Amino acid sequence: MITYMKIMDNKTGNSIFLRNSTISLIAYILSTLLALGFNITIARLLGPEGSGSLTILLLFSVTTGLFINFGLGQAAVYFFGKKKYSSIEISSNLFSASWIIGLPILFILAISLPLYRDEIFHDIPDYVLLSVIFLTPLILGKIFYEYIFAGMQNFLWSSGANIIELSIRIQLVFAFLPFNLGFDGVVLAIVISTIITAIVSWNKIRQLSGGLRININQKLLSNFTKYGLSSYTSVLITYLNLRLDQFLISFFLTLDQLGIYMVAVIVAELPMK
Repeated sequence: MITYMKIMDNKTGNSIFLRNSTISLIAYILSTLLALGFNITIARLLGPEGSGSLTILLLFSVTTGLFINFGLGQAAVYFFGKKKYSSIEISSNLFSASWIIGLPILFILAISLPLYRDEIFHDIPDYVLLSVIFLTPLILGKIFYEYIFAGMQNFLWSSGANIIELSIRIQLVFAFLPFNLGFDGVVLAIVISTIITAIVSWNKIRQLSGGLRININQKLLSNFTKYGLSSYTSVLITYLNLRLDQFLISFFLTLDQLGIYMVAVIVAELPMK
């Protein structure tokens, strides 16, 4: 009887693993295709300079989020597995941390914009830069909620949030075409899709965890930071190793050359995906 139960448990475990692996694979392929479609669309609509401008904006936004997340997202996955804290505690603290960390960084980036805008962003208008900087807490929150879904072993939403965002972004880009908004329209599509996806994702986490509130547990965040910093550095270095070249091209060359380079990078990375 005991042996039979062990066999059934193993079959159940294998079934769950196979299901999660299949969901992750399908979601990854779909996300890759959507990202490729978005990049091709942008390259066709905006040309090399517009594509380069958008590349450096998104790169700056994502890099900022990675710099200020301090490994809290990775730690969330670990502590979900340890079951030391409840889902609502982990989710609420990371939701709160995204704003408590993100808002001051947003303010610092905004007031210091004149110090770095010309070297990195060249002729991109200030209102465009500020609209992307405004997203800082949401970008940090995106890093957190993706890890929260992974910690909950909800692999459909872990990858699905990115699919939702890319789908909305592409639809908005085409919806704005009749208004001839050009580069501004694409940036607006990015801002709107980021906000909508954040609202949908955090609301889903609220449903799954049984609630979501502004709450900071200092002991929890301290434990998260201690654990997260061990992986934070390696993740950041790996990312910079892959993307630092784009910052250097933007710094030393022009945005249209960055746009051409990015098309080559996208094509080159396809076999690796």
